[in-house]
Amino acid sequence: MVSLSGTGIAPVPVLSTSSLVFGSQGLGISATKAVTLTNSGDAPLGITSITATGDYSPTNACGASLPPGALCTVTGAV
Repeated sequence: MVSLSGTGIAPVPVLSTSSLVFGSQGLGISATKAVTLTNSGDAPLGITSITATGDYSPTNACGASLPPGALCTVTGAV
């Protein structure tokens, strides 16, 4: 019989906010806001895409992987 014990590792993605409010925007005016993505886990966070609902168009400056404890900023506009 073999006994195993230990603790698993996993990435834990955390966003600085779960929603953004842009308020009223004039015609032809673009507003920009940012969200911080933090990997608070103990394994690398693989990033294949970053999407949003509504008219917000995010720009992924995070790359394909976020190391444990690291953060990056996702910026977007409406």
